[in-house]
Amino acid sequence: MYDDDEAVFAPGTCPDAALYIGWQSSGKYVPAFTWRRGAVGFHVAMTEAGELRDPNSHQWAPRMLAEGVVATLAAADDPEIGAFPPPSGFFALLLSGRLPIVEVYWKTLPQVSWRMMLLADPLYNPFANKPHPMELPEAMLRATGAK
Repeated sequence: MYDDDEAVFAPGTCPDAALYIGWQSSGKYVPAFTWRRGAVGFHVAMTEAGELRDPNSHQWAPRMLAEGVVATLAAADDPEIGAFPPPSGFFALLLSGRLPIVEVYWKTLPQVSWRMMLLADPLYNPFANKPHPMELPEAMLRATGAK
């Protein structure tokens, strides 16, 4: 599902989610999802990995991991939005099954920042045996600057 509304998903409205990219609601995880086994996703926000060890954190990275996402990336401090991989490139390469997630991350990362981190088994490659070429909606291509 591609949703470009300003409002975030309401709690419980995204069952069976496998891939996710979102923003807004910084520091306030919204339990909109039930995650499929092996889910990958990230939330573009300033400090969503600042409280990884806090079991009561409401930040996106620790909550997503606690609720079933097996791979995410996040910032420990404000990295500026340009430090996040463009979703179009990141998910297209991940879905191709050609590379493990650590290589997908490094190949799509626009700049190296000490504030960014990948939280995953680096060799995780959920589409290695069954690639899913990705056709992105035109609106998403325009929004990410991809061609």
